[in-house]
Amino acid sequence: RPADDGISLLASTITALPAHHGRFGMPLGPESILRMPAGDARKLADVLSHEMIDCAEMLLRQRFVKSPAEIEKIRRVCEITSDAFEALPGHSQIGDSEIAITRRMRIDLLERGADSTPFMVAGSGAGGYDSIIMGPTQRQPEAGDVLIIDTGTVFDG
Repeated sequence: RPADDGISLLASTITALPAHHGRFGMPLGPESILRMPAGDARKLADVLSHEMIDCAEMLLRQRFVKSPAEIEKIRRVCEITSDAFEALPGHSQIGDSEIAITRRMRIDLLERGADSTPFMVAGSGAGGYDSIIMGPTQRQPEAGDVLIIDTGTVFDG
């Protein structure tokens, strides 16, 4: 429904559901994501006779609960990632840039069975690093530098 971005359809769907308590929940707390414009959320609340309540905390608690299958997937991707970190010194050397090192690590993760690595940052420096938010860069770590790589690798997800 382009005229109202689907709000009337959503409202009719919610209205058709059993209303045991006359409330509907939307994540409204800290770091919540509605996946709709805030104005549309307000319109939805206005057209429904239900009370809109904040369910952010309940959703957060639910996200902590993992099924055995989810736990196995997490275990597997951690194993893949750990093995790739373990192998990193074998295919990286002084003079390689952070970009080259992380590129090879990303390839290694895929070859070990990861589906993708949509997130990978790195940083290096003598005695530590300032930030990893911007990395990796063309900086070439030197002997004695600290190199950190943070990866968000996905397996069957």
